Amino acid sequence: LLVSPAAADLEDFNLGNAIRGAPGAIKNSFGTFKRGTGAMWRNSKEAGLIKKRVSRTGCPPSYEEAQLIRRSGEDTSKLVQAGITWLVAPELIPAMLYFFPRALPSTFESEKGREKRHASMCRMRASATLELLMKLEETAAGTNKKALRAQPQAESATLVLR
Repeated sequence: LLVSPAAADLEDFNLGNAIRGAPGAIKNSFGTFKRGTGAMWRNSKEAGLIKKRVSRTGCPPSYEEAQLIRRSGEDTSKLVQAGITWLVAPELIPAMLYFFPRALPSTFESEKGREKRHASMCRMRASATLELLMKLEETAAGTNKKALRAQPQAESATLVLR
């Protein structure tokens, strides 16, 4: 007997467990919302203080401070966009978050989600680095001017990767 994957999922579905688990899921969602908005509020206040200090003293912000200022602005715009979507068409919020998980501010991201995103970025960076190294080595294998210019770059890239 052939059973579709969707039908197999429905066979495992227990309505009683889903109803009993709903209050916990709602409580967890409200906790995430409270933590996320609280962290956004703190980041926004800290970014404002950094901006004031920079305008007063004239010394540039550190890299971490510049990142906080940038992230604070992005998070605010993401929250406004999600809020407008919720006001206009609240039924689209689950689809928006499924297809665009980065649509919520960074302060709403869990530690597990952050680790997953960083692992994914590391994999993409590693494959891009290897692809670049292969391209440099292919270019350096020739005998024309372009190959002569690429040979030192390929050698230094190989040393960096070892």
